[in-house]
Amino acid sequence: MKTFRIAVAACLAVVLGEAGCVKKAEIQFVATDPVLQWQDLQLPDDVEVHDGYTLLEEQQTTGLFPTAVAVVRIRADYTDAGPPATMLELNTEPETELLPWNSLLDDQRAISGVFPIKPIALQGEDVTVEHLLKTAEVMKASVCLIYATADLSQTESEVRGAIYDARRLKPLAVLCAHARIENLDEALADLPKPAPMEPRYFDAAKDPRYHDAPGMAIYKFEALVRECVIALRKNDTPLENQPTEGWMPQPPPDGVFWRQWLRKGI
Repeated sequence: MKTFRIAVAACLAVVLGEAGCVKKAEIQFVATDPVLQWQDLQLPDDVEVHDGYTLLEEQQTTGLFPTAVAVVRIRADYTDAGPPATMLELNTEPETELLPWNSLLDDQRAISGVFPIKPIALQGEDVTVEHLLKTAEVMKASVCLIYATADLSQTESEVRGAIYDARRLKPLAVLCAHARIENLDEALADLPKPAPMEPRYFDAAKDPRYHDAPGMAIYKFEALVRECVIALRKNDTPLENQPTEGWMPQPPPDGVFWRQWLRKGI
């Protein structure tokens, strides 16, 4: 028995000694989603916006509001040659994204709701900016946000996108939110603070969803979307005066496809 114990101890010493000599593999960052290029959103290449938004429509719009707002998160697939993208695809999770987006503009009477577009709504067609905007218009959303997320490193993320007039297939604004975390407390302190009357009034510092770069970038981007949509609404002249009780949205058009669309809960 004593000999057996000595043999086991010797084997453990050899194994542990060899294990101690093994170098730890370095973790290398691999970006899962590339940065979406502006030209893939049908925007000029010279767009410059960082941690903010820029309105592209200088003239006052007419009849854009009241409306619903459609939201689409996409992913671009680039070849080694780079942009333009060889393919765009939906990168959305409507079941988890509906509530955060829909509560973002709850206090705006001119906006009936904010909803993500489900893949089934595209009816198998290719994902293009034009088709997404036409789908949004059919679903009674004159305003459509198309955006993409990208992780630049383990501590740095970016969200960029554009807001369109779905009726005219025309971009109205570009937005970009950038987040980099080197010190979490400092990063949380720099987050935009919502006003007490805003629908999502909470302390982001106590919400772990925003304690990494991707979550923080999304939080900042949502704040920019809210601010930008309100600015677009102020720059618009409605065709009809809103009733005191608020605007009642029209239902989608009747038809075989739309009855299926309603049953499936798009």
